[in-house]
Amino acid sequence: MFDSAAYDDLFASIDEVKAHRAAFVSELKTGSVVLAEVFARASVDPVLSAMKVLPAIEALPETGKVSTRRAFGELGIDEAALISDVPATAIDALPSAIVRHAL
Repeated sequence: MFDSAAYDDLFASIDEVKAHRAAFVSELKTGSVVLAEVFARASVDPVLSAMKVLPAIEALPETGKVSTRRAFGELGIDEAALISDVPATAIDALPSAIVRHAL
């Protein structure tokens, strides 16, 4: 099994992942990261690619929960999908779908 040092390493790794995700969500909330960057950064960052896409998009300023969920439904994106699971065609159509449903 694991010894206490292995557990300490495991929990330290988990804390690093949580901090990395929290920093990214904070950047999203402040608007320093735009929608296109979410997918671009996730394509090279395994921690971000394993995040659920819905909370990431909802964290963007002026992106409402209802309009985001309606856009996901229109584009066939599962609300539980990871960022890495969103097809390129949906990524391209997502901004206009969110705006369309926000009106």
